[in-house]
Amino acid sequence: MNNKYLNIPGSFIGTGNTGATEYTIIPRLIVGAILTSKTKKYSEADMATFLTKLQDDTLAVGTARIRPIFRFKELADGSSDLTIATSGYGDNQPVRDGKYKWTFTMSAATGLYNNQQLRKLNGGSYRAFFIDDNGLILGTYDEDGNFMGAELEYFYAKLWKANDGSKPAAFMTEFAMANADELNENIAVYTPAFNVEQSVKGLLSLELTKISTAAGKATIGIRTEGDKIDMYPLYDTELADVDLWKVINVATGATVVPTTVVTNAGASGWDVSLAAGTYQIGLASPADLSTANVGGAPESGYEGLPLIITIP
Repeated sequence: MNNKYLNIPGSFIGTGNTGATEYTIIPRLIVGAILTSKTKKYSEADMATFLTKLQDDTLAVGTARIRPIFRFKELADGSSDLTIATSGYGDNQPVRDGKYKWTFTMSAATGLYNNQQLRKLNGGSYRAFFIDDNGLILGTYDEDGNFMGAELEYFYAKLWKANDGSKPAAFMTEFAMANADELNENIAVYTPAFNVEQSVKGLLSLELTKISTAAGKATIGIRTEGDKIDMYPLYDTELADVDLWKVINVATGATVVPTTVVTNAGASGWDVSLAAGTYQIGLASPADLSTANVGGAPESGYEGLPLIITIP
């Protein structure tokens, strides 16, 4: 193990020595997590610019994407305990360690929409880094020194619980770890020089809407999916670029580049010029949008939700 950016990792060989040491790291309250794919790893070279790497990975596609989740305010520890076998003669023998299962109640600010987004992740195959209120990032490592999240048996965003008159509505996420040793014998800790919650943010979904159609043209509006904030005042000029729109001909499946994309201030949208036909109209990738200064670190990036539209 030779990753100089990680604390605690020891060797996969050797005995357990018990000499006194002042080297102490004690995790505090866990306030957030970062979901990754099962295959996601960060090498020592990646960690030389770890903040930038994490920010870029929030914008990635497929298994490269990471998903930060923050504002945990309470933990219900449902972890199983050590299993002991007792013989007929009364001898005790440890059989197996328990497994971690942590259920976090989220901040009330999570709300119905954010809980809905988290529930879309149920059933996926993940690892998870955990972040405590001192900013430490807790994970595990392999024999090559790659930093990884702890493998999960499952992640599950639960059904919300109603306000009962004494407690507010509750939103909860559950993390069941596959291997307890990943956060014990093989735990790895990274101490960042940045605030993870403030610097590494998940994507926001943008909803494309049809304002109007005319011969050879569709006027498209864009707003945030959750709170319906109009994006035109923020990005009118930036999104007037054919390269930032992804258009697919529904009949042929072919990718089509619009003839032009121009601002339409009166409609608070963009006029997208295309030949007559039915199209799926969306936006470029979150990374390409960020490069064009449409979202991105240290704020959230954006992912467009396409719509189907017929142009006369």
